[in-house]
Amino acid sequence: MRHFLLVAVLLLGLATGITQANPLVIRDQQDVIPLGLHTEYLLDDSRTLTLEQVQAGTFTAATTPALNFGFTRDRVWLRFQIDNPLPDAQTRILDVRYFLLDNVSLHVPTVGGEYQVQRNGRFNLADVTEHHGRFYSFSLHLPARSSQVFYLEVESGDSIALPIVLSTPAQQHRYQIRDTLFMTLYGGLILSTLLFALFMLASLRERELVYYVGFLVSHHVLAIMLMEGVPTALFGLESLLVTRELVLPAISCAILMSVLFMRNFLRLRQHNLTLYRVSQWMAGAMAVTLVLMMILPHFVAVILNVLVCMVVGTGILACCVLQARTQREARHFLLAWTAGILGATFYGLKVFQLVPVNTFTSYSWHMGTVVEAILFSFTIAHRVNMERRERLRTQTELADRERALRVTQEQLLHAETAAKEELEARVRERTRDISRILSELEHENKVLVELSINDGLTRVRNRRFFNDIYPQLWQEALEQHQWFSIIMVDIDHFKGINDQHGHLMGDRCLLVIAGVIKQLVSRPTDVVCRYGGEEFIVLLPETDVESARWVAERIRKRISETLCELDDQAITVTASFGVAGMIPEPGLDPMKLISVCDEALYTSKQQGRNRVTLAGKPQAPSNVSPLLRRQ
Repeated sequence: MRHFLLVAVLLLGLATGITQANPLVIRDQQDVIPLGLHTEYLLDDSRTLTLEQVQAGTFTAATTPALNFGFTRDRVWLRFQIDNPLPDAQTRILDVRYFLLDNVSLHVPTVGGEYQVQRNGRFNLADVTEHHGRFYSFSLHLPARSSQVFYLEVESGDSIALPIVLSTPAQQHRYQIRDTLFMTLYGGLILSTLLFALFMLASLRERELVYYVGFLVSHHVLAIMLMEGVPTALFGLESLLVTRELVLPAISCAILMSVLFMRNFLRLRQHNLTLYRVSQWMAGAMAVTLVLMMILPHFVAVILNVLVCMVVGTGILACCVLQARTQREARHFLLAWTAGILGATFYGLKVFQLVPVNTFTSYSWHMGTVVEAILFSFTIAHRVNMERRERLRTQTELADRERALRVTQEQLLHAETAAKEELEARVRERTRDISRILSELEHENKVLVELSINDGLTRVRNRRFFNDIYPQLWQEALEQHQWFSIIMVDIDHFKGINDQHGHLMGDRCLLVIAGVIKQLVSRPTDVVCRYGGEEFIVLLPETDVESARWVAERIRKRISETLCELDDQAITVTASFGVAGMIPEPGLDPMKLISVCDEALYTSKQQGRNRVTLAGKPQAPSNVSPLLRRQ
């Protein structure tokens, strides 16, 4: 009879959905307790169940210390029982140590048997009166010799992981201190690598460093810090834009920056054109994903973002593996990127419920990014060091050759002095040899000078010569109070020419257009330079702006009438022009003239191309005069 009654009570308990299985018993001296094994869960796929309906439902006992439900649209209900057999009332803190939860509601039993709701989560931060760091905490009052059943209601547009712990206020405070120290250490390491990258960018001014800084800022600073709720904990930022909406665009932007960084760092356009085109597709996919992150529903955007980032991240890894066989920089990049990928992979496996939630999987992404940032910093420093060594080696070889030449000259002169009387004829012959060597050296020096200031393809002056001559011509015009005008030329649709007809035809067009400009700009004082990829700049001292505009119009017309021929192909091209000129004024930055001329060129582009646009006169003086660098 006794066994029959026991079975009946158990069946009644299951039927009513109330269970006392595995309750948590409070003691005086007790460590922080994970609630996972003391918890039961119920998934509400309709997200409409009330507490009364949930109490009558069937719960499933948890089997792990920290619950993980991955990406789910269901509302998760947890039930757990806390017994306090002590003669005194106890206060405990319930911590939900995962920031990416939209709604977290704790249903607390009251004296009358009803339930009072305490709300938290990203949607309810503004209504929370007491914050406990960067996670969601609830203060529980446990009366003496009591047994209470609590219900925790959770839903989120991101993955749902529930590492829930129960601790005393003092233990919870100590945990906050340790957590703050950890995030401070992590932030310090990331900040140091970011400062190093900024220093290298300021020193070297290379494009790949711009992308690397963008990757550090968007991924290490924005994405991870926002995912961990650091801005909310430190600065009290509670808007959904900060706590939720910026995370996905930041991650997409980070992967986009990493693709561009990899492509430029490994110089794929020079070393492997196939991988360069693959990187273009990856960058395009990430750019589209970045836009979609701002318009798609959050849950759909999360899934899409994870899948695209996994594919593109693997693509970057594959590019590094393929290049590592022939390129040392690719091996270093592969090592650094692998560290980040491994950390993100373990974190993703946790998100998709393939590995349990624990300290390692929760912070594997953070640890991977730190190792990745350190290795990337080493890789950049190693590359700079190798380039410096190569320059030093080249300089040493040149110095050795010069020293050897001087020694040879001294030997020849010594031989000439010693044998002057006896071997006059031979000395004259040797003297002729020396003169010939010196003449050849002088000729080689002239050739080297010409090579250093001329563009190798078009044979007009190069950007280096422009950077030297432009301030001098400006200063002369300023001192003599004379007109000084410039013309900027940009070939229209040049990328389309390369894509449709090939880079050889593009080179042929550059050569033809450079010849047209040199033919029509023939004064000895005028200077024609190749300013960028498909851009030229013409410097016209002692020329007013209307005369410069007339010259530009002649060049524009001649270019449009000239055929660019290569093998059996012949095409015509056009160019857009910007013209600017003035009598220099004291205190005016010379780069202002370049700037307004560039704006006029941009206007020509906007208004249909194949036209000349006259710029206005620069007005605002500036104390800063950096050389204009067009990317």
